[in-house]
Amino acid sequence: MNPQDVFITYTDGVIEARNKAGVEYSLERLTNAVNKKLPRAADYAAQILREWEDFTQGADQHDDTTVLVIKA
Repeated sequence: MNPQDVFITYTDGVIEARNKAGVEYSLERLTNAVNKKLPRAADYAAQILREWEDFTQGADQHDDTTVLVIKA
C-alpha cells in the first residue's frame, strides 16, 4: 500500500442488506458512501455504517454485516 491508500473489505451481508421495501443496498451504494477522501480509517467505517443504517431503516437482516477499513 502507498501512503493515503485505503483498503476496504466487507462481507456480502453489507451489499445484500435490504431496506423495508426489499431493495438491496448494493455495491454501487457502498462505493458512493466512500467516494470522498476522509482523514482516518474509522471515518470511512463510520460513513459506511451511517449510509447503510439510513438505507436499511432498521429492517431485519438475514446475514452478517462486517466492514474492515485500513488506511496507510
